[in-house]
Amino acid sequence: MGNEFVRSNESVHPEIKLQIINVHRVWRNKGYRDFGLERLIRLFLVSVQFLFPGLYIRHFGGKIGGFLGRRLATELYILFKLSLPVLVLFSSVEPHLFFVFLVSYLILETMLYLTSLIFLSFEFSPTISFRRSLITLFVNFMEISIGFAVVYLIGDQYFLHFFSMRFDSSLHAVFFSFITSATVGYGDITPVHPIARVLVLGQVVFSFIFIGLIFNFFASRAHERGEYSRLPEKKFRKD
Repeated sequence: MGNEFVRSNESVHPEIKLQIINVHRVWRNKGYRDFGLERLIRLFLVSVQFLFPGLYIRHFGGKIGGFLGRRLATELYILFKLSLPVLVLFSSVEPHLFFVFLVSYLILETMLYLTSLIFLSFEFSPTISFRRSLITLFVNFMEISIGFAVVYLIGDQYFLHFFSMRFDSSLHAVFFSFITSATVGYGDITPVHPIARVLVLGQVVFSFIFIGLIFNFFASRAHERGEYSRLPEKKFRKD
């Protein structure tokens, strides 16, 4: 007997140690046989996580609060990464190049993590809930789109002829970023500077990957129960 749902008080393995184990598993082809380009991508994705704060936040969240603490720390970090570009855009703080590097760093972490959800699915822990994952993916998409808006707005202020016209407000930059993410492109504003063109191209390519690969991967499983969201089935006795 036992309840699979009761995991909040359980201790969890240190996240950093698990990530090191995952690097060894991918390097030694344990659990999944890959080769060539796929193996190089998997090795890169599993190793690069050590360069970003998300791994260490999950680690210390698990040490302090166990399974529930790790999940709570992860979700708070996701919300922080969404809130940061919003504050930069709509607060009275003067935009600075520092925010470009900070937001770009966090966007890169999210992009690499989302890509690893596909290529490292065998190494990750079972999903709690695929519907929860869809909610998280939506927040990630908002974070990336608003983050690009920060980069576009500051780039437009620091470079001459960054776009075909100047942004008249932060909302204008957000509008352009979301239109770019949706690959619609109304043609009212276009990238002119080479850096702007590279940024827009990168956002469009990631949008294709996000919608066509990552989002569809989890959307097709939304009806399934996650490993930890399954409640024990009640057994009825015949009288």
